[in-house]
Amino acid sequence: FRLYNDTTSTHIFVISSTGALLAGAGSASLPSLSFIGDPNTGIYNGAADNLYFSLGGVLKGFWSATQFNVTGNGVFSGTGSFGGNLTVTGTTTLNGGTLTLGDASSDNVVFGADVDSSIIPDDDDTYDLGSTTQEWRNLFIDGTANIDSLVLGSGETVTSILDEDGLTSNSASALATQQSI
Repeated sequence: FRLYNDTTSTHIFVISSTGALLAGAGSASLPSLSFIGDPNTGIYNGAADNLYFSLGGVLKGFWSATQFNVTGNGVFSGTGSFGGNLTVTGTTTLNGGTLTLGDASSDNVVFGADVDSSIIPDDDDTYDLGSTTQEWRNLFIDGTANIDSLVLGSGETVTSILDEDGLTSNSASALATQQSI
């Protein structure tokens, strides 16, 4: 069975000998598979081996062998899984729940930007920054360091103390001491 366009002599719709339904390529403004009451919304074939989606006569996305491309906002609910690389351009907000980055110690988190917020642990006195075998190199602080206990590594020494408020020394090491009441 074949349905032709009289003016262009092209196939509009075909039912093949195997029972496959075949339609013309269509376009964004007139997709091949559309609806009686909404003929400019549907699915069409914009290029070989691609499936294009049109809404209101405008291309809104396509599916190819290598990508799924959506124009406009996308909302996904449920559980998603992606294999390969994920690139997000623009502001990204991840709401609610627990955010887990990586699943093995061989994974890395790399920051290519500055952190623009406080980093606050979920539980007090529970988590470490670094370990005995993976230490941070230098610490730069502009403000107050509230440290419960400071332990220097074996053989390490304090090389200088900046005396900003006239502290006096009462020890053999000549380090300044101060008492608070």
